Amino acid sequence: MDIRLYLLTIIAITVTIEFGMALTAQQKTYRRKVVGRAVRLLRERLNVSQSGLARMVGKTVDAGTVSRWERGSLFPQPWKLGKLEEIARKNGFDDIVETFATPLETWKAGMALTHPELVDLITLLEIAVLNADILGSDSQEDHAAFEGLRAAAKAVEERIVAHDRDGEPPFLFDDYQRRLMDELREKHQPERRMPRGKATKR
Repeated sequence: MDIRLYLLTIIAITVTIEFGMALTAQQKTYRRKVVGRAVRLLRERLNVSQSGLARMVGKTVDAGTVSRWERGSLFPQPWKLGKLEEIARKNGFDDIVETFATPLETWKAGMALTHPELVDLITLLEIAVLNADILGSDSQEDHAAFEGLRAAAKAVEERIVAHDRDGEPPFLFDDYQRRLMDELREKHQPERRMPRGKATKR
């Protein structure tokens, strides 16, 4: 694998989700946490209490409901999610709007609310790949960075395959990630040996 494939491996299996299927319990939990962080961030930027945000959303929402949203124990109903999105857009909080609109599909935006340092790392890796020809890769520092990246990718690869074997398949976004995961499964598949004493038929 070259450096681009290593980077894509890390990015592809960092946080992923399968489209077009019913959400698993793990996916629902992630969605609640992402939206919960977005609700809290929206309220803090508006400088209002939980009761204040509840009044902005609608009559059937109270402070307790907002609290459950923020803790990730309750996911807003579609119309309430739409209202939160509307409030965020009206106040110019475009980053939160994207998370309310599609909390799972826009995984990187949602991830920025929960793990901003990881998103920064992924973005820096993307920039490095895009500018590889300009930056060059002949220096000792670049070689050391590449070796560190290789080791990190290997560690991530082994962990994700181990979870996959334990019946916890990773979330996958698209066909490219599915193909990459299939390649990893094939790579780590135990070798099948012919039983002794049995010759292959010609």
